[in-house]
Amino acid sequence: MSSSSDLPAKTSGGTSGKSPDSASGSAADSPLGAGAASPSAGKAPYVFASASPYVEDRIGAVAIYCSDGRLGDHTDDFLHQGLSLPRYDRLALPGGAAGLSGRPTAYWESVALATQLRFLVQAHSIQVVVLIAHQGCAYYRERLCLPAEMMEEQQLIDLKRASDAIMRLGPDLQLYSFYARRQKGKVLFEHVRLTLTE
Repeated sequence: MSSSSDLPAKTSGGTSGKSPDSASGSAADSPLGAGAASPSAGKAPYVFASASPYVEDRIGAVAIYCSDGRLGDHTDDFLHQGLSLPRYDRLALPGGAAGLSGRPTAYWESVALATQLRFLVQAHSIQVVVLIAHQGCAYYRERLCLPAEMMEEQQLIDLKRASDAIMRLGPDLQLYSFYARRQKGKVLFEHVRLTLTE
C-alpha cells in the first residue's frame, strides 16, 4: 500500500510551449465576447486554435478537486509546476473528495465519482491520485450546512475517508492529499499527511 507521506518525484517535461504556426481567434471575436446567440449570416464560425501542442502520451495521474472556478488556474499551476504533473486527468465536482467521504448527503456524488475514477484507473492506467480540498468550500457550507469554524476539520476527515475509499479501489495507487488555503491574495497548497487504514 502506498502512503501519502512522500511527495511525487519531479518528472521531465512540464508545461508545453508555444506553437509557432498556430493561429487563434481573439476574445473580442468569440461568441461570448460578441454576446450573440448565433453567427451572423455569411460570417465564418468562430474557431480558436490553442497554442499548446497536443501530446498523445498519458502520465498516469488524476486529480480530484472542487469545481470552484476561482481556483482553476491555481490548481493547474500547482499540479503542473509544483508536482510536475502535465496533462493530468481531472475529476472536478462540487466538494471534490467529499464525494468519496461516505457521507449520506453525498451518496449520489459517491456513486458517480467512484464510477468515473474506476474507469480512469483502468482505461488511462492511473497510478497517482491527488486529492485537493480548499478553504471556504461552498459545498460544505451550503450542502452540508457546516459552520465556518468546523469546515476545515471536516474537510481533512473527508480527505482521509476518500483516501481509504480509493485504496480499496486500487491498493497499488499512490495517494497525495493537499489543502488549498488563501493567504495575502495567493493560494497555498499544503501537503496533508494521512495515515491510511490497512
